Parts: sequence; C-alpha cells; structure tokens
Amino acid sequence: MAEIKEEQLLPVGSVVYLKEGTLKVVILARGQLMAEKLGKQIYYDYLGGIYPQGFSMDNSYNFNNEQIERIVFKGYEDEEEERYRTVVKEWKMKHKEEYNIEKSGNSSLGIGDTNDN
Repeated sequence: MAEIKEEQLLPVGSVVYLKEGTLKVVILARGQLMAEKLGKQIYYDYLGGIYPQGFSMDNSYNFNNEQIERIVFKGYEDEEEERYRTVVKEWKMKHKEEYNIEKSGNSSLGIGDTNDN
C-alpha cells in the first residue's frame, strides 16, 4: 500500500508496520493527548495495539505518522471520517506550539524487536 502523507490521518481499524518494527499494529484511537514530564501534554496521532490482539495495557503504543513505515490495511471511511480529519487538522494547526505537535514521539518504537527486553 502507498506511503502515508504527514498530514493524512488513517482511520481507526487501519493496520500498519512501524519503522524498525516486526509486528503489525492496529490503530485503536486517534488524537491522543498524553501527560508528559513537567505537567505538559504531548499530542500523538494514534494509539495502537499489537495486531490481532488489539488493546492491552502492556502493549499499547502512542505514535505519529512519521513513525509509520507501511500501511497494511486501511480502515473504514465515510463522510464522518472526512469531517473528523478536517476538525483534527484545524485543531493541530491551532495548537501546534501548545502541545508540541511536531516534536512528539520517537523516531522508532521498535515494536517486535527481539532486543526489547
């Protein structure tokens, strides 16, 4: 499947490989604001879980578009999805500095790497 554009937001249910990862990740939620050190919140494009398991407290990951290497499956899209993407895009532009949007996330999560332990 084609590469993701930085401004594109994949639908819930999409399955991806992250850079340097060996396991598929299913997108469970989008537009995540997570508390970080010093009381600041950081924005992440996605919350994902290992496919096919899905959500698990031990195996859920926040990540951004730039961490996606390949799209395996694209989730369901309709008019509401289009509207949601527009709202999120506008929100991100408005809050870019406040939530450290361009700087959030690691370059790689290494999901599935054998040297994770």
